[in-house]
Amino acid sequence: MPHMFPFMNALIYICILVNIFLMSMYMSNFTLILK
Repeated sequence: MPHMFPFMNALIYICILVNIFLMSMYMSNFTLILK
């Protein structure tokens, strides 16, 4: 199914963006706790 490929690509891209966002939030909370 070639028409599904861009959708899957966008889904993977969104997942990566969410992971980066969550990781940055986690790291900022971690640094706040350390201070």
